[in-house]
Amino acid sequence: MRSNFTLKIALSNLGKNRKFYLPYILASTIMISIFYIMGFLVGNKGLNNFRGTESVQLLLMLGTIIVGIFSLIFIFYINNFLMKQRSKEFGLYNMLGMEKRHLARVLFAESLITSLASLAAGIGVGVLFSKLTLMIMGKVMGIGTPLEFEVSIMSIKVTSILFLALFAAVLMKNIISISLSKPVEMLKGASEPEREPKARWVLSIIGSVCMIAGYIISIRIKYPLAALFMFFFAVVLVIIGTYLLFTTVSISLLKLMKMNKRLYYRKNNFTTISGMLFRMKQNAVGMANICILSTMVVIIISTSVSLKVGIDAVIDKVAPNDIVISMSLNPEGENSGEFPHLSNKTMDKEKEVIKEKLRKLNVESKNEKAFLMHSFEVNYDKKLQSLNFKTVGMHQYLNVISAEQYRRYTGEKLNIESDEAISIGTNLDSKVNIAGKDFKIKRMNLKNLPSNISPIFDEYTLVVKDEKTIEKFAEKANKEGYYKGMQFYITADFTKAVAQDYNRFDKLLGDYMEERSKTLNLSTGSIAARSEISVLFKGMTNGFLFLGVFLGIVFTFAAALIVYYKQISEGYYDKDKFEIMQKVGMSERDVKQSIRKQIMVVFFAPLLIALCHVAGAFNMIRLMLRLLAVDNLKLLIECTAVSALGFALIYALVFVFTAREYYQIVRRRI
Repeated sequence: MRSNFTLKIALSNLGKNRKFYLPYILASTIMISIFYIMGFLVGNKGLNNFRGTESVQLLLMLGTIIVGIFSLIFIFYINNFLMKQRSKEFGLYNMLGMEKRHLARVLFAESLITSLASLAAGIGVGVLFSKLTLMIMGKVMGIGTPLEFEVSIMSIKVTSILFLALFAAVLMKNIISISLSKPVEMLKGASEPEREPKARWVLSIIGSVCMIAGYIISIRIKYPLAALFMFFFAVVLVIIGTYLLFTTVSISLLKLMKMNKRLYYRKNNFTTISGMLFRMKQNAVGMANICILSTMVVIIISTSVSLKVGIDAVIDKVAPNDIVISMSLNPEGENSGEFPHLSNKTMDKEKEVIKEKLRKLNVESKNEKAFLMHSFEVNYDKKLQSLNFKTVGMHQYLNVISAEQYRRYTGEKLNIESDEAISIGTNLDSKVNIAGKDFKIKRMNLKNLPSNISPIFDEYTLVVKDEKTIEKFAEKANKEGYYKGMQFYITADFTKAVAQDYNRFDKLLGDYMEERSKTLNLSTGSIAARSEISVLFKGMTNGFLFLGVFLGIVFTFAAALIVYYKQISEGYYDKDKFEIMQKVGMSERDVKQSIRKQIMVVFFAPLLIALCHVAGAFNMIRLMLRLLAVDNLKLLIECTAVSALGFALIYALVFVFTAREYYQIVRRRI
């Protein structure tokens, strides 16, 4: 067969099947363009020159890998649908005398056309929008100067190699599939009659167990670190459970409904249950894919937005002042249990030392504060309403400051009784037992105190009457658990913005510790500059948001395309069912009502299950956000609700839009 003739047949086939291939080319184009843009941003030299972009580029590199893997799975999935719909066409060619090797040539020509068209369009769109994306990135990152733009040859090479290899793998699969198929099998194609699926009870039980186990892990987990360790395990269980839910559990449930004669032999239920058995067999994998993609979109978008919106509160908590120096005091004397102490006079002197050192760095400071706070490892027993110094499981920390030291930091005088404590930013019960004594816990809108405790741990902060109260806590802690020690804080604000240079502040702390550690009996120290913290944290959250939006677009588009192809496949499936059901005596109204019910279940069950997955994962998402110091439950609920509602609306619009194709196919037989 001549190459010109092969090319003509390939072009003719693509033209006749444009309803299938135009969305396929569009999907490939979008995947390629997004992959190019992300690769372009990862390798952009201009971004490397700004502090805080390291985490963004690392996240984008991760996102590039995710898009590449997802493209592999998605394009293979869509290709399987295309080949199934065209099976009858290939069988007819074979019966008319076209050999398998000739069919392979036609497939090669079709693949070459669609692959090159997708690659050229994808890279073209990627290059076109990469400049805009770079500008958006600069804006999001707060970079004032324009970023250098150039077409990334490396990204073009990597994108071309990856997707050409992917298209070649798809072509090889198609050729092997046709070479192993018999002409009669291909002629039957997608219209081959199917047997009623059997209930697979063992797999149904495994699927139910996996789903329930994944939910239990997510809901019952209590600590951020545990959530991080168990996240992958829970996700794998839920994914397995989701696929088995649609492929086996749903069929088993329908079989149980069919066995209930009173339910099954009602006019509306008879056709609906029977029809759903066949539909679930055909559509189970596609429905599971839509469900998982929908879950990913809602979780990614809600998490990214929560991080972006909540990051300012995190910065205020970690660095409430322009500079925060934290140092641990060694216990005095040989006995490690002795209570360390610094006088107010000594602390006032030390903050002047820091002020002078800042001045030598050409940084003028104001509002210098110096105060003491104590830290303990604890275990909060909510049932007994007790803070114990015997730690069990994951670490929790208690920060305690006296009313006098709180006044030194904020200037606010607090009147606290000996049996009272004021809780700052943490939810404790109204009455808590500490070191054998009951304290009434009051909540007031007080200023956040600086803390050197990692956000991955639960942290409670209390203001008590005096240092004597804290000494009793320390005595109890030294006997039963671990007294982390007294923390000496020096904070200051700057009179004007300073250049972001963490190294010089780090050197300031090093020099200070070297000079004063012996005099003040200091052990360790840390320094946090608000400007530096802000750049690092915002760089990280902006990277999450940027990646979240990109992946959200990719997964939303993928879900929409699967819905589109599902509408087409359902249309071809139902056009024969309309005629058969009318022949057995059902009115057109009853037929439409029965099929409409089935269609609504097929398309909206994945969305409902996805929303259940989001609700089930909510606790784990909240805990993992705490690893990044974001602990705003109300914000996360709002972001999740808005994301879920927004995606549900987009999903419904996609369904309405793609339903036109379904009705056009079905009406040809009505």
